[in-house]
Amino acid sequence: TMKQQEVRARFLVAIRFYQKLKETSLRRILKVSAQGNSSNGYTFYLEKNVKVFCADGRIGDFSQLQFSAGKRQRVFHLKGQIDSGGCVSLKWEKEGRQGFVEDDDRLMVVVLHEGRAFCPRVLENTGVVRKDGIASFSIDEWKGETLHLYCFFISPDEKQLSVSQYVRLQERE
Repeated sequence: TMKQQEVRARFLVAIRFYQKLKETSLRRILKVSAQGNSSNGYTFYLEKNVKVFCADGRIGDFSQLQFSAGKRQRVFHLKGQIDSGGCVSLKWEKEGRQGFVEDDDRLMVVVLHEGRAFCPRVLENTGVVRKDGIASFSIDEWKGETLHLYCFFISPDEKQLSVSQYVRLQERE
């Protein structure tokens, strides 16, 4: 039926996107995310994301993509902006107490360019930890298009994650 063909097409688009993801460190992140949720990283990815893709080969809603899952705390009030030179600034509310167990969790960011969504880039070594409350980095080859960022934190032992949080960036006019 038409509906079955549409579902098949969406599934194929999701698989095509996964093929690009597994070429990055996200393969490892998806595997960690799957623990306690799914049988493996590929299954976790499909369960969370297959409905985000359109049969025509597009990502239907960038805000619904999910790249990580876990029990680590998400940050509060995550905001971002990008300047004309491609410098991204992220800011979030720092925890009020000292010595919070997750303070040293490292920030990781997945970057998708609007026009090149199937070319994910993972910023793994940002040098930023949760307690910093702020991050800045440059996006190479940025041409003014909308960016879709997925930010999450990974524990120092790399065995625990937070759920990825979405930030949409456009150059201010």
